[in-house]
Amino acid sequence: MADPTPLWTASDYAVVDVEGNGQQPPDLVEISIVPIQNGTIGQPKNWLVRPPRPITAMARHFHRITDDEVADAPTAVRSPIASREPDDGLYLQDPQITL
Repeated sequence: MADPTPLWTASDYAVVDVEGNGQQPPDLVEISIVPIQNGTIGQPKNWLVRPPRPITAMARHFHRITDDEVADAPTAVRSPIASREPDDGLYLQDPQITL
């Protein structure tokens, strides 16, 4: 018989959710990360990101994030969790998140 322990309790990982501004293509307005260790849900973290274009009414309807809320947020490239690699790829980093 297979081990009845669910896989989500046997691994360490993070669940990531992003919200966009509703434009085509969408720009990032929020990043949320929840670490999960041994099946225990950790402290969620989220960051607002100022998109280069306004948030549409439809996107605002779903996630309730307004242009005013992101007006003082960093842009995606200048976010505390984003950095540019020499090859110009964008990756996320945060020394406060350990898995």
